[in-house]
Amino acid sequence: MNDDDVVSVNEDLNPACGSTSKICEIRKEVLERFADYYPEWEKGCVKGEALVAQRGGGWIKGKLKMKVSVSFEIEPMDAGSIRGKLPNAEIE
Repeated sequence: MNDDDVVSVNEDLNPACGSTSKICEIRKEVLERFADYYPEWEKGCVKGEALVAQRGGGWIKGKLKMKVSVSFEIEPMDAGSIRGKLPNAEIE
């Protein structure tokens, strides 16, 4: 789905509040909430160690970085209900 697409969901389940929101609004809210709960990770990295199974040789000290991405897809409940509504939609 694209950032300008709009979804309609139960208000209690929508991180962006309300019953309808653009995908970009939901993505922004999810990432901001992540930053609120884990500010150290959001700033870029935290000091730590990693035990990397493929390399062997024990613990490696360094800075740990996390990439967080949010993507959205729609799985139609009834293929007939979307026929002709989605661009380039392949309906079986």
